[in-house]
Amino acid sequence: MNITFDGTDILDGEYISVNPEIRIELFDRSLLPVNDTSSVILFLNDEQVYYSGNPDISYQFNSSDPKMVVTYKPHLRTGEYFLKAIGKKSIGNETDSVGIEKHFVVNEETELLNVFNYPNPSAGETYFTFKLTQIPDELRIRIFTVAGRLIKEMKMNSSQLEYDFNTIFWDGKDDDLEQIANGIYFYKVIITKDGKSRNVTQKLAIVR
Repeated sequence: MNITFDGTDILDGEYISVNPEIRIELFDRSLLPVNDTSSVILFLNDEQVYYSGNPDISYQFNSSDPKMVVTYKPHLRTGEYFLKAIGKKSIGNETDSVGIEKHFVVNEETELLNVFNYPNPSAGETYFTFKLTQIPDELRIRIFTVAGRLIKEMKMNSSQLEYDFNTIFWDGKDDDLEQIANGIYFYKVIITKDGKSRNVTQKLAIVR
């Protein structure tokens, strides 16, 4: 079996969308068809997700792998979730006695978490890393001297960002494409969503 969230194989504990598209694929190498919805059984936080009368879930059977594909589009609130999928082969035996389980987190607010850069100190090039609970409309990284002069600004739109962990490369050059001098600098990561902004300020050092 294979489970993806919005096309991504997440790690346990990652943040996901409040309206994810969860895709569960059942693979079966036998020549027998899979044609029963009980071939994939889903549980969300230990409560079974039923197919009948549920507009959030759909399925399809195929003659070749994946033999069954389930698409689940729940509407989630802030909290921690466990999704468990149990698959059965065409002969009716469970493919795995414990199934596949994914643990994930939803935060309806757009938060900016765990802001760091590495390496720090840096010889010039560095990576800015952070987590996003939801995708903002825009993200900016502004770099300042200790005197408060803005020397570099980078902008990212929503299509360039990911749920949970993100990393953005900086070559150590200012907006004039000049390598910045040794010293201490401050950077501010700013996210904007629906007209509201949040920011985190950190310090970096350049040492060559």
